[in-house]
Amino acid sequence: MLDDLDVLRDAVRRYRDAAAAAGFDWPDQPEAPAGPAPEQVHRIFAVDHVAEQLTWLTAQPWHDLEALPDGGSMEPWPPGADALDYLSMSVGTPFPWREQLPLFRFDRLLYTFVLAGEHEGEIWG
Repeated sequence: MLDDLDVLRDAVRRYRDAAAAAGFDWPDQPEAPAGPAPEQVHRIFAVDHVAEQLTWLTAQPWHDLEALPDGGSMEPWPPGADALDYLSMSVGTPFPWREQLPLFRFDRLLYTFVLAGEHEGEIWG
């Protein structure tokens, strides 16, 4: 279920404050506006819309930061259909495997954002 965008903004703000308090060097950058998802996302994942929460999250300027623990990183928008290769481990999910977009990576673990259906907005790993 999708959270309100203000809930996501507040969670990110609290995470950034906690990281800074722990000594992490997180540059004070202004929030970037959410834009539309690239057309290839609609084509590759066969969805007619992409949640604003996801477009806002991917628009933020922290992709080059090591902002996640243990070397975790955010995945960029997929450049092509090879993004589906990463979903081969998504067996047994209660939604079509093609309705999830790679979002975070921690070593060998990949977390995905569910793009459609009753699980839209959930993050699965």
